[in-house]
Amino acid sequence: MKSRLSDHLDSKFIDSEYLPTDFTKYAKNQVNNILTRWINDQAITRKDVIWISIDWVESQDLDDALWVEKTKNWYCVWVHISDVSEIIPIYSPLDLEAFKRTTSIYRKDHIINMIPEEISNDIASLNEFWEKLTLTLQIDLDEEWNISHYNFYESKFKNLKRYDYESFWIDFQNKDCQNYKTLHLLKEVSNKLLINRLKSGWTIWFQDEDRRAYIWEKVNKKTQWYSERISHNIIESLMVLANCITWRYFTEKDINAIYKQHLWLDERSFYIAEQWWHMWLGISNYTHFTSPIRRYVDMTNHRIIKAIDRWEELPYRKNDLDFIAEHSNNTRLKIEVIWTHMFLEIDWQSFLNKTRNRLWKDPEVYDLKDYIREKVHRWKKMPNCMKDAIKHKIDTTSIWNWWWVVWVILFWKDRDLKEHLRDKFLENKYLKPWKILNLIAKTQILRWWETIFDIKEFEDDRNYKIEVNMHWNKITSYSCGVWRLWDMNTIKWKVRTEIISRIFDYFINL
Repeated sequence: MKSRLSDHLDSKFIDSEYLPTDFTKYAKNQVNNILTRWINDQAITRKDVIWISIDWVESQDLDDALWVEKTKNWYCVWVHISDVSEIIPIYSPLDLEAFKRTTSIYRKDHIINMIPEEISNDIASLNEFWEKLTLTLQIDLDEEWNISHYNFYESKFKNLKRYDYESFWIDFQNKDCQNYKTLHLLKEVSNKLLINRLKSGWTIWFQDEDRRAYIWEKVNKKTQWYSERISHNIIESLMVLANCITWRYFTEKDINAIYKQHLWLDERSFYIAEQWWHMWLGISNYTHFTSPIRRYVDMTNHRIIKAIDRWEELPYRKNDLDFIAEHSNNTRLKIEVIWTHMFLEIDWQSFLNKTRNRLWKDPEVYDLKDYIREKVHRWKKMPNCMKDAIKHKIDTTSIWNWWWVVWVILFWKDRDLKEHLRDKFLENKYLKPWKILNLIAKTQILRWWETIFDIKEFEDDRNYKIEVNMHWNKITSYSCGVWRLWDMNTIKWKVRTEIISRIFDYFINL
C-alpha cells in the first residue's frame, strides 16, 4: 500500500538530486492567508506559560524554550516546543513543501528554510514580545534524577527572555539577575542528567548538527567556549531527555511513529518507523520532537501526539511513516553530497592557487595528476574550477599530455566534459586508433588498482572484431567483414575508431 503523501506529490520532487529552494505559489498564498486571517487553533485548551529560550545570536527560527523549578518532589522541568503543526495543516501546500525539503539547511550566508521565513522566523518562532502556540512537555524528576512523571499538553507561550550564549553568560554570573537562580538550576539539572547518561555507558559529546543540517563548518570562538559549553549542555541534556520521553510515550501508547536509528559510530544515523538503537547517543529509545520548525520528522511526531491528546484519528498510517522516514534519509544524503562538493570546490581552488604561487605559472599536467587521482575514487562530481582548468589545458596543449586523465574523467558524472573530450579525440585524426586502444587497455584510476579495461581482438580471413570488457563485464563490441575494396589495415582502422567512439558514448550515457 502506497503512502497517501505520494498522492499529493510529483515524483520528480522525490527522485531529483537537487533540493528545492523556491516555494510554490500555492504555498505563498497559504502564507498570506495565515498572515491575514491568523491561525485556526483547534486545541481544546491551552495553558499560558512564560519561560526562556537559549540559542545562537544569529538564530531567528527559535523552536524550543526551557524552565525548571525545585519542588517538594525534587525538580520539575518544562520543555516548550513551537506548535508548527497547528499553523500548517497536514497535506496543505506548506506541508508538502516542508516534506519535499524535510529540513532547513544552514549555510554560512543564509538559510534554506524548510518553511517560509514569515512562519519560521516570525509566527512559529519563540522570540520575544508575542504569544506563540507551543506543545509543552512537563517532566518530574525524583531524587535519583529519574523520570517519575511526565505530561504533554498544548500551551500558549510568551518568551520571558531570549538568551544567546553571550547574554546567557552575563546573567549566569549576575546574582542580581531575576533569572540567576533558574539558570543555575538548569545547569544543575543538565549536569545530573549528563552524569546519569555517562554512568549508563554514553561517552560521546553532543553535536549541534543533530539539531541542524549545515553545509558549512561552524567554528566557535575560543573566548566563548566555556559559556557556550554550559548553555550547550543545558540544551543538549533537556532536548535529549524530551526526545527520549517522546519515544517512551509512543511505546506506552503502542503507537507507530518515526524514530532515530544509529547502529554504528562510523556510520550515519537514519530515520525508521520502528524503535531501534541510537549508538551515537548511547540510547536505545530515541526519536525527534524538539525541532519542528527545521525538521519534518518532528512535525510528524507532533501531529501524532496531538491526535492522541485530542482523541482524534491518527494522522498517519504505517506506510505513510515509512515514506516520510525514507525520504528524510535520502534528503540528508543529498545534503551531505552538496556539502562534500562545496568542500571539494574550495579544496581544489586552494590547491590551484598554491600551485600557481609555487610555480609562478599555471600548473602543468604532471602538477595536477596526483591530486586528481587522489580525489577521483572519493567524489563523483568534479568541481567547476577543476573542470575549467582541465578544459583549458586540453584546448591549449597536446591531447597526449592529458590522455591519462581522460579515463579518470569518464567515471565522473559530468556529461559536458565527457562530450568535450570525445569531440577533441575524434577531431585529432593524427591519433592512431591502435595507440589509443593500447592506452585504454593499460588504464588505471589509481596506481595500485588493476587495469579497468580488457580489450580483446578477434581476426580471421573474413572478419575483424573488437570486444571491450570493464571489470569482466562486456560494455561494447564491433566487427567488420572483409570487403574487396578494403584491405585488413583499413578495416582495423575503421573498427578501432568505432570502438573508441562507442566507449565514449557508453560513459557519456552512463
